[in-house]
Order: sequence, then C-alpha cells, then structure tokens
Amino acid sequence: MPNYVQGRVSVDSVNVLKPGQTLRDIEFKGFGARRRQGPPGYFLQTRIKGRLRWLTIGKHGAPWTPVSARKEALRLLTEINGGRDPSHDRKAMREAPTVKEA
Repeated sequence: MPNYVQGRVSVDSVNVLKPGQTLRDIEFKGFGARRRQGPPGYFLQTRIKGRLRWLTIGKHGAPWTPVSARKEALRLLTEINGGRDPSHDRKAMREAPTVKEA
C-alpha cells in the first residue's frame, strides 16, 4: 500500500493505516487521516491567507471518530471562510498567561 491513498475516511479505513500512510477523503477535499507512529490522527489541509496549512483535529478514538472529525473539519472551514485563522487562535491560547502566572 503506498504512503498516500484516497478513499472514504471510515473507521475501517483508518484502522488499517500503517505508520507513514495518509488517507485523503474522496468526498471532502482537504480532510483525511494519517498515521505516523502510534494511533492515527485526523487533519484538515486547507489554504489560509494564501498559505497551505495542516490543522490537526485529533487522534482516532474517543472522542474522535470519522463522523465527529468530519464535523469539526466543517466547523473549521466555516471559521476560515469567515476570515479567522484557527492556527493563530491556538497559538495565542498557548502563549496566554496561566492562572498561576497571573
């Protein structure tokens, strides 16, 4: 099986991914799953302000299933189309002071 395959992202198709493989959904452009080492994870690949971005949705398993990850990808695309950059928002949250620091 090659490192990059296209098909429907489903529980069965995600479970058979081997380390180093990426599965791109044929129905939802930019959505997919990939396995590095460990459990597979879901992603959304899209352009934000002209730059190609990989947004990680989460690892396969509770709470992320193909259905819930697909819904999250749609939500992220809605934000992006509204002019927001989810990766920028995540970075700002990481850099915000903690309660202990405040």
